[in-house]
Amino acid sequence: MKYTYLLFVAFCLLFFWGCKEDKTLSENPYNGGAKPLGIGFNAVIPPVPIDGSSGTTVTFTASGLLKYKGAISFSFNGEEAEIVDIQDNAIVVKVPAMASSGAVSIMVEDQVFYGPQFKVLGKVMIDPFYKAINGANNLVRSYLKLDDGRYILTGSFSDYNGQANEASPIRRIVLTSASGELDRSLRFGSGADDQINSVIQSPNKQNFYVGGRFSSYDRMNRFISNITRTTVNGTADSIRVNTYSTPFTGKQITVPAFSGGISGSVLKLFNSGNQLIAVGNFSHYVKRNYTNGRTIVITNPLTQEQFFVYKDSITTDSISMKQLIRFNPDGTLDKSFHFNAATGRSYEGGNGSINAAFQQADGKIILVGSFSRFNELPSGRIVRVNPDGTLDNTFNVGKGANASISSITYNEISKKFLITGTFGTFNNLPAKGLAMLNQDGSLDANFVAKDFANGYPSYAKQISNGMIIISGGFKKYSNVKRSGFIILTETGLLAPGYNTAGDFSGSIYDIIEGKNAENKTSLILLGSISKFDGKPINNITCISFTEE
Repeated sequence: MKYTYLLFVAFCLLFFWGCKEDKTLSENPYNGGAKPLGIGFNAVIPPVPIDGSSGTTVTFTASGLLKYKGAISFSFNGEEAEIVDIQDNAIVVKVPAMASSGAVSIMVEDQVFYGPQFKVLGKVMIDPFYKAINGANNLVRSYLKLDDGRYILTGSFSDYNGQANEASPIRRIVLTSASGELDRSLRFGSGADDQINSVIQSPNKQNFYVGGRFSSYDRMNRFISNITRTTVNGTADSIRVNTYSTPFTGKQITVPAFSGGISGSVLKLFNSGNQLIAVGNFSHYVKRNYTNGRTIVITNPLTQEQFFVYKDSITTDSISMKQLIRFNPDGTLDKSFHFNAATGRSYEGGNGSINAAFQQADGKIILVGSFSRFNELPSGRIVRVNPDGTLDNTFNVGKGANASISSITYNEISKKFLITGTFGTFNNLPAKGLAMLNQDGSLDANFVAKDFANGYPSYAKQISNGMIIISGGFKKYSNVKRSGFIILTETGLLAPGYNTAGDFSGSIYDIIEGKNAENKTSLILLGSISKFDGKPINNITCISFTEE
């Protein structure tokens, strides 16, 4: 009893001590911080005017500003503006030359007060005539333009513009009009079970070839290894073949007409005469052998009568082929391309990944990536191979890039290449994640990239008017806030009036240049894109230039 009493007393002491501690901690922990300044935007009264271009004078209704008149700074989406006047209940400012759409803000004594969204008018807008309003539900990776102006789009998506259904699925490949409308005249069936990275059409226009990382396409749900051939209408191209059991049973099986494949992902496909070249991060060429099998003899124990069961055993033959391969139209391996006859395998390829590739009109292919050696020779993350797959020693890149290259594109008018990546130099010359190359691979000294902050560019393309479209993970360019999307002049400067769009989120993988219904330059952006100009986007959108 005494022991129980002592425990009770101890418990009470702890309880009252805890209450005392709680009382001490209940004081405001934020005391001592910066005091409120009494500044605020009026959330009801909009700015006058409600939007405007660079140089426009805008009045925002706000309170509590006069006593801090000499200490106030005002910004449009992070870009500081000229203050024209501060009144008792308003502030008058001028839209800066490099402003972009987004929230405005006032800063006083290191405290930031955010105001309304303000639309900065410029020369770029989301195209009102593009029909793919709902976009795609996953990555849009690449495109093929057909002779009639329509596009085949490929990627990881399983819906396009909200029009997929059980009866008519859309899986990783779709046909659209030039304005983005779904076109079901090609019969892709159930599509692919995983990502399609590239599609090309045969020179005779009778077949398409698709490559990526998938093991089934349309009704062919086996015997495909990341590449296959379709008919002219998009369905899986198949043939009937004999197997081990055919001579005994008369039965054949249906297999892909394209007999070859690879052991890893296809990044790009290119035509090479009536053959095709695959570029990617793979290690082997594979081909099914349908003629292997075995015969099982079953004996009836009562009658001693024998029965024969013929079992097919489909095997896969392989040959080491690294990163670069040429197929014959039926899928057999062309051993005259990137192949060492002495060793019975391909040359070594790169010691790192290939991230992008471009085929020139003369059939030569430029490869870029993270490799520092290619075919056992120093490479600087970029090489050019001849039409037979050997290295082109006339490509004058010198030391190349000092870090990974993520993309390469080419402009037919300027005859220039653009590369992006995490590099800081090219051939030992400054090149801050972005470089323009001449046709021979040398650095174009007339183009000078400025500093990217908080990230790197991952894609760049020069369009026909000379302007350069760039996307990536950066937050600033040349100390101007630009969240992942910029348009530059031919020399590397921010193009005036073309960089007013608000925040961008995502990655661009390709751009389709064309003309919209008003004959204005339009750019269809393909990729993994969730926001453009502060508006939600589903991986594909179209922008147009209001003036040029």
